[in-house]
Amino acid sequence: RKKALMKDELISEEDYDLAKASLEVAKSTYEAQKANLEQLKTEYKVSKLNIEKMKNSYMSSLNRVKQLEAMLKRSKDIFEKTILRSPIDGVITKLNVEKGERAVPGTLNNPAATLMTIADLSVIQAEVKVDETDIINVKVGQKAKVLVDALPDTKIDGVVTEVGNSALNTTSSLSSSSSEEAKDFKVVVELKNFPKSLRPGLSATADITTAVKRNVLAVPIQAVVVRALYVDKNGNPVKKHIPGSKRSKLHKKEFQGVFVVGKGNKVHFMPVKTGIVGDNLIEIKSGLIGGERIVTGTFKALRRLRDGSLIKIEKHIRFKKGRRF
Repeated sequence: RKKALMKDELISEEDYDLAKASLEVAKSTYEAQKANLEQLKTEYKVSKLNIEKMKNSYMSSLNRVKQLEAMLKRSKDIFEKTILRSPIDGVITKLNVEKGERAVPGTLNNPAATLMTIADLSVIQAEVKVDETDIINVKVGQKAKVLVDALPDTKIDGVVTEVGNSALNTTSSLSSSSSEEAKDFKVVVELKNFPKSLRPGLSATADITTAVKRNVLAVPIQAVVVRALYVDKNGNPVKKHIPGSKRSKLHKKEFQGVFVVGKGNKVHFMPVKTGIVGDNLIEIKSGLIGGERIVTGTFKALRRLRDGSLIKIEKHIRFKKGRRF
């Protein structure tokens, strides 16, 4: 516009030169700002790359921190394992190592890995072996009397807390040369009101009460014998066999019984049914009514007795009613 106005001589040449100079200054400023903008774009890209680089460096540092934290936890765990803590309170009953010795890592089946044995002496149990012929009568909760060899004058009360389901196969001394084995079952008896002097590892025996009956008919164990008698087709014993008679086809069967003293001190065999057995007595369920005189003695003496044998009474013992066994 200034140039057109100057041609028409509407403005002075000085005004035209000023406008032209302003144009050149504006062009120079534009170019300078344009170059500055390109520089800023370049710096932006460089800064952006630096930010990405710093992010990568941060993530690397973060992973390094996590790795160091894991190493710290592992070191703390190893340090804590240098101190072994017992899971129970108790008394050290066996110490395999001394201070300064090296602990051997391993499992429980490695004897060298066991440092010590700690026992809770507030509860003491006795482990006893019960023969296979008696184990069927043993039940949890039954009472027992335990006699410790180290305390021969003290019988300790106990209760059966565990009965083994499988046999402990231990070869007996009498059959060591054969393939036969005596089978015993482990039974655990928890002791009650035991003396403070009792210690683990002591030898002991136990009497377990498997049954109790009161006011029953009983006889001494030595009085019960076994005899083979002829029986009829129903299995009932019959009188003495007569050769050539119809009874020749009869067969014999063993019966438990006692010899009852009759008139003239002659004895006759009386079959009986027995029940529970105590230390000295055995229960009679049937066969006797009570009050009979019976013969007791050694096995050798009773083995020679027969129906009608004449005996001499050396000692007469009468048992009181209601005896507990």
